[in-house]
Amino acid sequence: FEKHLLIHKTEQNSTLYNELLKKVDRTMYLNDINNFDKNIEILLEENYDIVVYPSIGMDCMSNLFAHCRLAPIQITTWGHSITSGIDTIDYYISSSLYELPYKQSQEFYSEKLILLKNMTTYYVDYMKLIKPTFKTREELKLPKDKYIICCMQNIVKINKEFIYMLLQIITKLPNSIILFNKYNLKEDKINKIQKILNNKAIFLDNLPVIEFNSYINCSDILLEPYPFGGCNTSLEAFSKGKIIITRPSRFLPGRFTLGFYKKLGITEPIVKTYNEFIEKTVYYLTHKK
Repeated sequence: FEKHLLIHKTEQNSTLYNELLKKVDRTMYLNDINNFDKNIEILLEENYDIVVYPSIGMDCMSNLFAHCRLAPIQITTWGHSITSGIDTIDYYISSSLYELPYKQSQEFYSEKLILLKNMTTYYVDYMKLIKPTFKTREELKLPKDKYIICCMQNIVKINKEFIYMLLQIITKLPNSIILFNKYNLKEDKINKIQKILNNKAIFLDNLPVIEFNSYINCSDILLEPYPFGGCNTSLEAFSKGKIIITRPSRFLPGRFTLGFYKKLGITEPIVKTYNEFIEKTVYYLTHKK
């Protein structure tokens, strides 16, 4: 295959970005993002055999391009972990590690679902590339004598039912605090959550990569929200030997951690109910070994 990468022009100059550019045969920059017709004309002239969209829905231009027939075969996958719902996208690539049995899963996709047997993506261990020094609890101003529970997913994933489940955990373990990401969360919402959780929450601003990973590294356990779970955060946590309690949902956004655990051959931290979620969290926090 000859591989072309179609991206917006960027000032980015990271190690990962530069490594990516080396892996392709040609990079095309779609700079004139306001001239949709011109961009489509340029892409049609390339006569591509296959176009792959890694994240339809996360960027307005890719969403618009996806409605056009730029190649005989058009594919998307889980950069945005939900069906595109677009009839010009032919295939959705996922994995049997993540999905329900094929017939059930296919019902959730407008594309023809393809289930691979592997994780369907390759992650560079960027921590080895940048060799960071993680901050300590003291440097992060975290208490040394408390259980630290990490729930630093995007706050839109965390619902009221999950908050009340957390309340039951800290009621059983009063000597604990919970870390949240407060990105885009208004002050009145923060105050409401603090009131429910008896001021046992710490809300953190959107953090640089190393600092975000430092908080994970200093946490005792990670709890994954339900029904919209995690993905990148789970891999970052596993790389530091952390346990994540996960309750898989029916849909792909809530099943990545389940798939990673299957790949690892670990099943104990996978739960089916909130009662089990609470029991497992308390168990692991109070049985360190």
